[in-house]
Amino acid sequence: MLYKIPIKNLIFFFSLFIAFTSCKKETSINTDINQFIPPNSAVVIQAKDLSSFLQEIDSLVLFKQNEFFQPGDIKQHLTHLSKYTNPGSSLISLGKINNGPLQFTFLSREQPDTLAINSVKNKSLETITIGDHQIRKYQLEDFTTYTATLKGIFIASNSIDQLQLVLDEQNETLPARDSFIRAQAAADPDKNSIFLDHTYLDKFYKNAFPTGILPLSSLADWSLIEPVEKQ
Repeated sequence: MLYKIPIKNLIFFFSLFIAFTSCKKETSINTDINQFIPPNSAVVIQAKDLSSFLQEIDSLVLFKQNEFFQPGDIKQHLTHLSKYTNPGSSLISLGKINNGPLQFTFLSREQPDTLAINSVKNKSLETITIGDHQIRKYQLEDFTTYTATLKGIFIASNSIDQLQLVLDEQNETLPARDSFIRAQAAADPDKNSIFLDHTYLDKFYKNAFPTGILPLSSLADWSLIEPVEKQ
């Protein structure tokens, strides 16, 4: 027996489906990814692709000659992370909590909720609930990575404290946010770009200004650096 559904019911359910999917997309597409940049960020990297940036990084004097950018296994950890994430644009923040070690925060709207770890032999995955947030702890080979997804934005860090800071203080204004947004607007979206917070750089680079005549923060809040591509 063939059951006929009234056309008005079909229109109703179709409209409901469109409204649902539209709301779902709006959650991630319309989310301002900048609101997840940690307030303790000293450096923010806007990468068209994490792997391509990591290949480019070795040629940058800024990263080769300054200890602040060469802490332990940060680059190795990001290289490791790039193996289990999808290609696509992202923001990478580098910063410290108080006087602790340098930590990274990886932000992207082009990632699934979980890392692609099926091919990894030595691995473990644990889900940690802190308040209203679920954090995934991945132990992959020699690296521990913490991830979460909020409002369609995938967030990863080498520190659970840093990740929790992002989740708990997502609406806290990034210092000199307007200045950062202006610098970001000036960046070429087709290139990897580096944004430097002068307030933090003044703290970390006191030895770079032995005369102390003019701190960088008196000139501007953020600087934009776009690496020159090799010819």
